[in-house]
Amino acid sequence: MSSFYAELHVEGAAYRVVHCAFACHQALTARGRVQAKVRFDPLQLVLDVPVGDGLLGWAATPHKPLSGEVVFYNLAQQIASETIAFEAGECVAYAEEFASGTTGNGSYVCHLTIAATKFELRAGGPVGGAAGAVAQPTGIATGASALAAMAIGGAEAAASAAAGASSLAGAVAGATTTLAQTPGAIARAVNPSKSLTNCSQITEAVIARLRGTNPEAVAEDAPVRKLKAIE
Repeated sequence: MSSFYAELHVEGAAYRVVHCAFACHQALTARGRVQAKVRFDPLQLVLDVPVGDGLLGWAATPHKPLSGEVVFYNLAQQIASETIAFEAGECVAYAEEFASGTTGNGSYVCHLTIAATKFELRAGGPVGGAAGAVAQPTGIATGASALAAMAIGGAEAAASAAAGASSLAGAVAGATTTLAQTPGAIARAVNPSKSLTNCSQITEAVIARLRGTNPEAVAEDAPVRKLKAIE
């Protein structure tokens, strides 16, 4: 189980990233000297197929430059580790792929290609945004989803799950005291035998657990963004 989690942030929405390829290069002379400025290859992303059509609409529009970033989170430390930011980015390719029974990137994913004149790779989170806990960029549901993913793994994941529960406790008003006392118990309680391998189901169980621990911690009408099935 990976100790990192990534999201694409664009137009106020967040999408879980399961694969990212970023590269830049400079042309050289025969003597190995730089002869041109830095060029950036298009950003290649693989995402869970989103529920809405925001990304598809972006790809289908002839000219729709958008700003955004891909943020990589360290789940063990619960911080934003690195960010790839772009301005006036164009979605130049979009494709969906379904493969029943796939366990790698997921059975239903989309391939996204973003072209921009410049990408900025920097340490930490988005400028002016939350660079702290994983739960902060998209709220409680994302924190629960990350914690759910940790609940599937082994000993290393269990440690990250404990950290995730502790961080999530800080993001949920009124639940800090209760959850901080038993951070690792949440993941174990919702998936004690590790029989659940579907992140959506585990996310629901985590949020139900939070609601059961403190009914006011997560409002019943709060939006819940689930991870797609990883089966």
